Amino acid sequence: DKDQVVTLSAEPGSPFQESQFRYVGPDGEDRWVVLVLREDRDELPIEWRSQLSILRPTSEGEVERSSVGQIRVNDYMKWRGFRFFQSNARPNDATYSGIGVVYDPGIPMVLTGLWLVMLGTFGVFLVRPLLTRKHRGVQ
Repeated sequence: DKDQVVTLSAEPGSPFQESQFRYVGPDGEDRWVVLVLREDRDELPIEWRSQLSILRPTSEGEVERSSVGQIRVNDYMKWRGFRFFQSNARPNDATYSGIGVVYDPGIPMVLTGLWLVMLGTFGVFLVRPLLTRKHRGVQ
């Protein structure tokens, strides 16, 4: 079944869980997504920084670094509409960093809508009453 979801876990109550699912991409090809979740019960990052490098293949088959950035808790790196953020870290292992990746092309539209709501509220509750008073001759 193409929409089958497989969930694997070491044992009930384990801090690790792995989920795999398959879907059909826009090109008609089957794609697998593997999500590995680990719950950090005691090791939440307070101020952990990670250096990220975005690598891209070249026409010669080599790999080149196309972008470099730093992420930390509550501060993300942007690259081509993707946002990379620090989700967790291990203080005793400097080579490990949990990275979250989000692609949300609708953010500018949502922010535009919020600005329009604020301007509309300002106009209805402040500007319009002032204009209506002056129009009626009330100072």
